[in-house]
Amino acid sequence: MWVDAFVFVGAAVAGFRLPSFTRPRVDRPEQVFAEANPRDAHGDDRTSDLARLQPVAHPEVLLGLTAMSIIRGLQGFQIFLLAFGLRRLKVGLYIYGLALSASGAGAIVGLVLLGRLRKHMSEQQLLLSSLWLIAVSSLGVAIWGTLVAQVLLAFVVGMAGALAQPSFDAMTQRYIPQPAQGRAFARFATRQQLIWVLGSIIPVIVSFTLPQGDAVMAVLAGIGGLTYLTGRRAVRSRPASRSH
Repeated sequence: MWVDAFVFVGAAVAGFRLPSFTRPRVDRPEQVFAEANPRDAHGDDRTSDLARLQPVAHPEVLLGLTAMSIIRGLQGFQIFLLAFGLRRLKVGLYIYGLALSASGAGAIVGLVLLGRLRKHMSEQQLLLSSLWLIAVSSLGVAIWGTLVAQVLLAFVVGMAGALAQPSFDAMTQRYIPQPAQGRAFARFATRQQLIWVLGSIIPVIVSFTLPQGDAVMAVLAGIGGLTYLTGRRAVRSRPASRSH
């Protein structure tokens, strides 16, 4: 406990020593929304209402946030599903340790592959591919139904999260005006963490078997992938429909 307190005090002191830079402050959400959506800044009465509800309302970012939140929720779900599932099976904790190690290894592999994949795929494609990867692998593990498969699934989920998170962060930096990026990142991180907590609570309340939980993950990831795919198609077709 004393070590934790020492670490937090040291972090606080280091934080106070960071230099502060003054930047133009944007106080009105409408101004941030207008900068992110210059075409809708005039002539649309719904702009101000939407800006009050969601200052950072670029469609690509909102769709990406939903997809990324699903991935984070599935990560929390899978961790606690495995913990309680192994406990019911009365299996040694070494399997859980292997799964956590596999998740960390998957995250490292995902970060290594990210730079190479980014040369051939966009951020949106990487985010969608991460959802499909979780859906297909979860379905396969639900059918396979062995403990080794659960460890492999932890590896895949860790890799998918490592591919998706930097892709979503890059989208945020691209579509959100610079004065609003700090606030946007804080909001997005908070929402993703809350979804992770909600996802982890589900297997605590509901007694899933491991194959049942894997099937739930496959369904949720599949629905998330379809929603993201159809949402992006609707966004891309909107300018074409306005021009006619």
